[in-house]
Amino acid sequence: MASLNDVKKLTKSGKRKEAAQMLQQVLREKPSADAWYYAATMAKGAESKQKYLQKALVMNPRHGPSKKMMQQLGG
Repeated sequence: MASLNDVKKLTKSGKRKEAAQMLQQVLREKPSADAWYYAATMAKGAESKQKYLQKALVMNPRHGPSKKMMQQLGG
């Protein structure tokens, strides 16, 4: 089973497309505030970022990185 750490390793090695596919698997199988936050960091548009951050904050309303990014996006 894929993990968020595996996704991060792929991203760091420049395999962004593979990382995005693996992240979708992680979000289906073991969603977490951290995984949704990471999805937001990989998303291209502000609307998509906010959507993912909202999901992270539903899972953990105190998730600091998500709250900070949401504020930066004006949400």
